[in-house]
Amino acid sequence: MIHGSHVELGLWSLAALVLGAFLAGRMDPDLDGFTARLRGRRVVLLLVMVGSGSSWLLWGSLASTPLVHDEASYLLQAQIFAGGDWAVAAPPLAHFFEQFHVLVSPVLAPKYPPGHAILLVPGVLLGLPGLVPVILNGLTGGLVFSLVRRVCNPWAALMAWFLWLIAPAGMAFRPSYFSEVTTGFLMLLAWWQLLDWRDSGKPLNLMLVSLAVSWSAITRPLTALAFALPIIVCVVWIARSRGAWKQVALGALVGLLVVSLIPWHNLRTTGDWMLTPYRHYSEVYFPFDVPGFATQTAAGLRELPGDMQRFRELYLPYHLAHTWGALPATLIERVLEICHTTWGSWWPLLGPLSLVALVRPSRELIMALVTAALLIIAYAVFAHPPEWVLYYMEAQEILCMLTGLGVWQGCRFLTVLFRSRRPIPSAELMSRTAVALCVLLLVMTPFEVQHFEKLRKRHRSRAALQVAFREQVSALSQKAVVFVRYAQGHDIHSSLIVNVPDLEAAPAWVVYDRGAENAQLLAVAGGREAYIFDEESGRLLRMDPETGRISAQ
Repeated sequence: MIHGSHVELGLWSLAALVLGAFLAGRMDPDLDGFTARLRGRRVVLLLVMVGSGSSWLLWGSLASTPLVHDEASYLLQAQIFAGGDWAVAAPPLAHFFEQFHVLVSPVLAPKYPPGHAILLVPGVLLGLPGLVPVILNGLTGGLVFSLVRRVCNPWAALMAWFLWLIAPAGMAFRPSYFSEVTTGFLMLLAWWQLLDWRDSGKPLNLMLVSLAVSWSAITRPLTALAFALPIIVCVVWIARSRGAWKQVALGALVGLLVVSLIPWHNLRTTGDWMLTPYRHYSEVYFPFDVPGFATQTAAGLRELPGDMQRFRELYLPYHLAHTWGALPATLIERVLEICHTTWGSWWPLLGPLSLVALVRPSRELIMALVTAALLIIAYAVFAHPPEWVLYYMEAQEILCMLTGLGVWQGCRFLTVLFRSRRPIPSAELMSRTAVALCVLLLVMTPFEVQHFEKLRKRHRSRAALQVAFREQVSALSQKAVVFVRYAQGHDIHSSLIVNVPDLEAAPAWVVYDRGAENAQLLAVAGGREAYIFDEESGRLLRMDPETGRISAQ
């Protein structure tokens, strides 16, 4: 995810910062008009549109094919919810339909909590499943800007938003069906409403705080816990000073109603209101893949197909190495990866400048940093490769805000340093500092445009196999069963086998190729045509259901 030469870009950005500060110290700029515009609502709408548009361009389509297993699972879950169900009937001979992160027996149901998939439903009903993630991405960027503007000033906010927009990890993961898209937005929304409640005392604001936190809890429970704890402390502190306990009770009721969806969802998927599908999936497929430091090496309850078995062989060692003794080194490695994938190749400049914001941090910034730390600590119980920074997307939003504040303060310090006349009136100092900031932004932007284009092409390249396969399947003139024969070097993080809620109505069943057993599935397929997809050659081949003989399509 890191791009460019660290030394080269570090020197360019440092030179731009010094040059901008020097010019600001020698010029007599009047940027009051621009500053006033940055304080308005229209600029927030513009930044929301740019954030959404960049995600759309990177993704390429609002009906994009899921690239990795988690995305496919969330999309299937949203499709099931769009049909008015929590789970649907299990497919016949379920071992043909095995899918990562999905239970295929005794019902068909993805393992994840329902919050994210529920929000995806409007887009699914419109035939544009990527619509909601794209909108949420834009709103998240708008909140990054608005929050920093609220606690500092619009120019620092603009820098924070720009860093959020160009963060390598953000550009890689935001155009997706991942649930972090939802929790990242909800965290910032909860903070905004918390500030409103602190300032106005209106009960509606606190209810919205509770709604955002509780919806996060039914989306990513561990993430929600990390950012709920500081919020709870703040709410109790404010309520105690105001005697606003009735408002707290009302907010708690809202949260309780939302969280009650979890036991109901458990009951409709696993049959036990206390057993989550997430936990049950681990028991069935990957008993080692659970939080903690004591790894179970026993096999799951179902026999794993080839790609799932390879997944087990690849990730079991990560869990075996995830011990208490290794935890300090693991945390350091993860924090460094989080920072690097937030700052990209600009880290030689942005890293030190982010520390400047810590010299005199506001209470709001302290709360945000505590939240980021709690998130990293919370996921310390999970074994994963350090480059999988997706779990910390919310922490990276906080890091962008911290860095935006640090860059602003660094620009202001250098501007004063290069200015011979002191003291500088506050309005004039803001205009002069804004000049230094704009020079830095102008230098960074061309490099980031190039990086954006590279990522866009990379995304198209990664999606090429999926798109080509789906096009071949959709071109079939009759209902079919497509048996997928994976290549030796198949990417285990992406699957061609994806379930659908209504199997009978589906034009094609896409299932594992199980050799001689294929005839058993065809016997219950209602006369569907039979095909083999050979991943090695990329060809879809006709198969005689009687003899199993394969011929060219």
